Amino acid sequence: MTRPGTQRRPLHKGSPHPAGPRLLADPIPSRQSGGIPFDRLVEHAGDAFFIHDLGGTFLDINRRGCESLGYAREELLGRSLGDIDTAYNAEEFLEKHGGMSLGVPSTEQRVYRRKDGTTFPVEVRVSLFTDDNRSLFLVIARDVSERRKFDEGLRQAQKMEALGRLAGGVAHDFNNLLTAIIGYSDMLLGRVAMEVRPEVLEVKRAGERASQLTRQLLAFSRRQPIRPKILDMNDVAHGMEAMLRRLIPEEIRIELALEPAEPWVKADPGQIDQVILNLAVNAKDAMPKGGLLRIATDLVEVGSDFVARHPGSTPGRYVVLAVSDTGVGIPKETLAHLFEPFFTTKEVGKGTGLGLAMVYGITKQSGGFLTVASSPGKGTTFRIYLPSVQERPGNQSDSQVIATFSGSERILLVEDDASVRFFVSQGLRVHGYTVFDAATPEAGLIVLESEGRKTDLLLTDVVMPGMSGRELAREVRLRRPGLPVVYMSGYTEDVALREGRIEPGAGFIAKPFVIADLLARIRKTLTKAGSIDRKNISRL
Repeated sequence: MTRPGTQRRPLHKGSPHPAGPRLLADPIPSRQSGGIPFDRLVEHAGDAFFIHDLGGTFLDINRRGCESLGYAREELLGRSLGDIDTAYNAEEFLEKHGGMSLGVPSTEQRVYRRKDGTTFPVEVRVSLFTDDNRSLFLVIARDVSERRKFDEGLRQAQKMEALGRLAGGVAHDFNNLLTAIIGYSDMLLGRVAMEVRPEVLEVKRAGERASQLTRQLLAFSRRQPIRPKILDMNDVAHGMEAMLRRLIPEEIRIELALEPAEPWVKADPGQIDQVILNLAVNAKDAMPKGGLLRIATDLVEVGSDFVARHPGSTPGRYVVLAVSDTGVGIPKETLAHLFEPFFTTKEVGKGTGLGLAMVYGITKQSGGFLTVASSPGKGTTFRIYLPSVQERPGNQSDSQVIATFSGSERILLVEDDASVRFFVSQGLRVHGYTVFDAATPEAGLIVLESEGRKTDLLLTDVVMPGMSGRELAREVRLRRPGLPVVYMSGYTEDVALREGRIEPGAGFIAKPFVIADLLARIRKTLTKAGSIDRKNISRL
């Protein structure tokens, strides 16, 4: 029923109509809201409104509907829903919606086609109503392209978070094994005959490569703390060559062209290895039929002219790491998005879109910048510019470090992994410390009670069955207030802090580690606590 003072807008009963259809924009004073006709409100709505008959023929469309599809209103009137809905079937549509209750909408996801042939996803609400005893459909369609992008990004973020949690869990057990492998290899290097040293050294290097895999997994979901050192980029390239030759197919030739003059930078060695590995894998994928992978270093002076041509660069002296291939090249339109997270041109399931984003982030974190030159069919060259330093890479041997940080204090070691516990206890005893070890926190507290005031430091794993390392430290300090603590963990320090596994300011060493690093960490913690071994006073 129509309220007094209002007028119901008649819809034409066919299309086309001799007098032309009445449009939603017609200034007919239909139902009002504060003096504004509902027709005008619908015309300016943010969603597309369509009215069509049972056969799918459009009888009316608002402005948003025309704009979203790229048609003029006159072009759409009289057309069928099948002209814009990519999966429309008249019989299926009527079977699904023809028996609907009047005014009760149904919601579904569809794909619409624009006039230019491009498609976009929409969420539609279909309602059945009658006008002059004729059944008609009102369709309200909302473009959900941006929502889909957001949802996909959210799914990616959730996937990466799940991967990070998985990697973090695996890292703890995995790094326990690597601690023993790397640690014992390092200890053997000082004892074995010269003829077997190369084999032991390869075992150690393999363990170190394996530890970098864990760090790379964690880097997918959380920012890794950097451990910068003075590096010789030529040594880095040579060190990666053997791994790349195993990774790259034989039909791809690997060539090194290394600048001999002082290619020294300050960066995290694991991260630089990761940069080379990512770029090499991309180069391999770009050369399915074979080609040349070239890794080069150079020492350059970047001036104002270069900076003007390359936004993001700064003047100065740089070591350049260039990774080139003779592959298919990169289209110009792709270059603009190359370093965006989750952007990939690979097939679904073949790439995460994070490799080059990580290369970009590592380069920036190291104080440098990068450029890329490519064209289809002519290959690609990535150039990583890292600030040059004058300081030579350190050549202090592990034996010198160990001699500096040996001690005679008494240490309570609590570690549930037997191989790590044995390695650490043996390594500390060899270098002067008295060690009382326990496999569980409960056993550690018993040892503490028997040793009384003689314990100088607690060295404990972070994650253990039952009581955690932090909980153990709390119990120990109730008995020995102020006792210094060093935590060991397969998690990185920033993760352990963020998750509350250790307290801020505590001594910490990440697994895997060599005995020299552990000795240095223990001596630093004891020094900070004021417990300095007399024979080491002159060395600190």
